[in-house]
Amino acid sequence: MKVGLISDIHGNLQALEAVLKRLERMKVSAIWNLGDSTGYGANPEEVVQLLKNRGVVSILGNYDRKVLQFGQSGLEQPKKSIKRLAFRYALRSLSLASRAYLGSLPHSLRLKIDGVQVLLVHGSPDSDEEHLTAETPSEHLMRLARPLGVDLIACGHSHRAFLRRVGRTWFVNPGSVGRPDDGDPRASFAVLDFTGGKVRARLLRLSYDVPGAVAALRQAGLPEAFGEMLRSGRALDDVLRRQSSPAATEIPEKALRRLRPAVLDVIRQLPLDIAHAEQVTALSLRLFDQLRRFTPLARSDRMLLFAAAMLHDIGWVRGDRGHHKHTLQMILDLKELPLPAELRAVVANAARYHRRALPSLKHRHFAALDPAQRERVSWLGAIVRLADGLDCTHRQRLRDVRIRAGKLAIRVDLCYRRPARLEALMGKEKGEWLRLLLRRNLDLRLVKAQSTMKTLFEVTERRN
Repeated sequence: MKVGLISDIHGNLQALEAVLKRLERMKVSAIWNLGDSTGYGANPEEVVQLLKNRGVVSILGNYDRKVLQFGQSGLEQPKKSIKRLAFRYALRSLSLASRAYLGSLPHSLRLKIDGVQVLLVHGSPDSDEEHLTAETPSEHLMRLARPLGVDLIACGHSHRAFLRRVGRTWFVNPGSVGRPDDGDPRASFAVLDFTGGKVRARLLRLSYDVPGAVAALRQAGLPEAFGEMLRSGRALDDVLRRQSSPAATEIPEKALRRLRPAVLDVIRQLPLDIAHAEQVTALSLRLFDQLRRFTPLARSDRMLLFAAAMLHDIGWVRGDRGHHKHTLQMILDLKELPLPAELRAVVANAARYHRRALPSLKHRHFAALDPAQRERVSWLGAIVRLADGLDCTHRQRLRDVRIRAGKLAIRVDLCYRRPARLEALMGKEKGEWLRLLLRRNLDLRLVKAQSTMKTLFEVTERRN
């Protein structure tokens, strides 16, 4: 018998749907959920109902318990307002039916599968708030297991996947489906194979639609820190600590002032189509200025975008074939850029993805970045990619781009001075990545520019 083991979904519908789909393809006979189905995510109601309707065997987690108890007099409440907000949102989002369902769940559950004795708990057999990890002393695990007489203890809560054997008992923690905090944002789960009175466990990770989960949080009006947890694969306290202190990769003010002239010096020394580089840069900056409120990008990221857009084609000096990969390596090697190595890697990767394949963890330079920087690359690279498509003929036919944001779509007026049908078609194709990140349709429309309109580079030059 094959069983899927999940835990700590925390209201993340996108992650849960992806894991359930994978488990279905793996043909599991049952799914066990170790609790904490609610909290921090945008969709606690949908998560609970999906688990219930799919017949998932669930127990109650400590967060679920506290959600149901939230606001009751005499009970200790979280000290941080942002954590109180998470409890309040989860409780208000749950229907009466979902609250009743959660309230009916056991705190632990004993099962016998093919002769193997199994105990499901959220934290540990002693407490639903105890963190068991790969570093927990064996003596303590032995003390927990000895009186229970079981072959396998499945536990969650710590959000850290591990597999350990102590004496005759296996401890299996599948990690967190919806809110990993080990620095890997992928959903974490496990599969158990029961055969001939024995059990074999596999710990698995799965990529899912993190941008979609973050967009759902924004639409629900929840704090940006909740989205950063998903993007970075870190716990809330770690995210808040990082936000309250200067980031190691924050762009120094001195570097900001020096970056622009350094980029221009590099460009002027190379036999490149400077007019195209300027047009792509101007388009990128116009898109950034008008779309930034829909993104997690900071104001200072505008200068990184400037560098990526201006330098996106420098790989041409080594030949057309694979020039985007040459661009990546050349920027990484550009010691003239006054940036820390990690930020130079952000610029290099953003420039590289202006064409061909989208980012993948199979790409070693992209995979080497931490999750927050990979997210940064995705947004910056998607903007440069669209801008490059809007000057695909290298003839600078667009005079401006103007954004009109609606609830379901973002209209992009392409103000042209000469017919730009090919630019519009290529913009639609190369704008698909940005559309996926924004979670909104991009409606590109050709609009004749007014004769008095300044050139794009004149407009953006005034802002730099």
